[in-house]
Amino acid sequence: MRVYKFGGSSVQDVERIKNVVSILDSVDEPIVVVVSAMGKTTNAIEQVIELAFAQKEDSAKEAWKTICQNHIDLSKDLDCEDHCHAHLEKYHSQGQSILDTYSRKDRDELYDQLISLGELMSSTILTGSMILADLKAVRVDAREMIKTDAQFRSANINWGATEDAVKEVINTVGDGVQYVVTQGFIGREPKGRTTTLGREGSDYTAAIISYCMDGESMSVWKDVPGVLTADPRLFPNATLLPRLSYRVAIEMTYYGAQVIHPKTIQPIQRKEIPLFVKSFLDPNSKGTEISKVGAALYPPMIVVTKDQYLLEF
Repeated sequence: MRVYKFGGSSVQDVERIKNVVSILDSVDEPIVVVVSAMGKTTNAIEQVIELAFAQKEDSAKEAWKTICQNHIDLSKDLDCEDHCHAHLEKYHSQGQSILDTYSRKDRDELYDQLISLGELMSSTILTGSMILADLKAVRVDAREMIKTDAQFRSANINWGATEDAVKEVINTVGDGVQYVVTQGFIGREPKGRTTTLGREGSDYTAAIISYCMDGESMSVWKDVPGVLTADPRLFPNATLLPRLSYRVAIEMTYYGAQVIHPKTIQPIQRKEIPLFVKSFLDPNSKGTEISKVGAALYPPMIVVTKDQYLLEF
């Protein structure tokens, strides 16, 4: 089994969702698909939370309604409204209830309960689009698999419980299912409340599932050709790194490289699962392979981290 992770930019509109469906349709083996919230949705929900804690409840609810309506409109544009509508309406109601329920002192807990609905809505729409294209897909709730402590906004994984739950959920989806679609970034703590793994945590979710299922490989699909020697927005002459070792990839994320979530490498390294960073804009390109044995020599790499201060004593 392979694990594919698609970020928010890959599912931000009709054409990109159709592109993801096309990529998945070209695969003839079992795939677990981990998807983030649609592009800019997480930022928009964070603004709803800011309005709620500024005691602008009516504005917060109106902004939340707009976010949900955007998802409903997208499902209509994709012709998968019949599959999605009931789920999307449920998430709209849940969000309204969350905004009514939590007090100002529960900011981090409120954040996790509301922000997680972005991933749940995007996975609903992607699954609906896959089913419409006759792909044998089923959506599962990541919170049934990813078990954490109660450290909201940056939860820690209970590895034993998570491994048991991942295997139980994925192995019992039913005969004939080729694609299991789930959400990145979110989990559940022992009392049943939703937790999150930190911003950009969907890569980490994919790595957790890869580890628990002894995945053949993990692929992160992005809008760049792979791992580059520098940020192409700052350095137009940056070149692609075809292969990296786990060690070098960890060093790059430690020093601030944004291509991969810092926690992603360790789980797959422990079981020597190769990680491929590929472009959803050019699916046939090779991208970058991160594995036990990388290149013997590497070109110079540049990582720019802004707003840093150096203190000398």
